[in-house]
Formats: sequence, structure tokens, C-alpha cells
Amino acid sequence: MISTKVFALLFAAACGVASVDGFVSSSTSRLGNIQKSNLHATTAESAPDSLALFSPCKINLFLRIIRKRPDGFHDLASLFQAVGFGDTLTLSLNNYGEADEFTCNMEGVPTDSSNLVIRALELMREKTGKTNVYFNADL
Repeated sequence: MISTKVFALLFAAACGVASVDGFVSSSTSRLGNIQKSNLHATTAESAPDSLALFSPCKINLFLRIIRKRPDGFHDLASLFQAVGFGDTLTLSLNNYGEADEFTCNMEGVPTDSSNLVIRALELMREKTGKTNVYFNADL
């Protein structure tokens, strides 16, 4: 699945936020090296008010855990190759709710606040100051 920071960067750009504190644009970050065909956002044809984000799967050719960070995540050394399939996350505004709603067609994927999609939406609100905007997310 897509990392929280990458998702927040992409979604902030999709929301028209010129800059997000703590993030840089893809043209000056390591994201600039990812081929556009492997990472893209489109407006879904069936729902013009939605945003579909494709995140390619990857194969880890090498992965080493360096250390556990204070935030509970780990610093990694990794070499990976993106492959031609992955997940598509579809987002739309939740005009009537007061919370994000997350659905997934794969059994066992948490749909509560422990999911990185929900955490990324919370981070996006925190970084943009748009605290009253909520989303429906489907993976």
C-alpha cells in the first residue's frame, strides 16, 4: 500500500494545496524519479467528483531493518522493483458525514483509524488546516 507521506503529498496536490508544510513537490523529491505510468491520479469516469490513485506493487529485492524509530515505524534499507499491478484507491468527498469512511474489498484489512489510508487523511487535514473536510475512501 501507499505510504502515509506519499499519499498525503499526492492528495494535497490533488486538493489544490500549493504547498504542504513538511513535504516537497514531486519535482524536487525522490518521487520525481518514479515513472508517471507507475504512479498517477485520475478522475474516475463513473464518478467525476472522485479521485482514483494507483499505487503499484513492488518486489523487495533486498530489505534490511535498520532500527525502530520512536514513532513505532522502522528505518529501512531497501532495493525494490515496481511491477505492473497494484491497488487503486478511490476518494470522494463525504458531504454528509463528520468522519472519514474507509471500505476495502479484501477481507482482513482494517477499516478503522489504524489503517494508513485513514491516518493519511488525518495527516492531510492536519497539514492543510482543512479540518472540516471528510472523505469516502475505497480500496
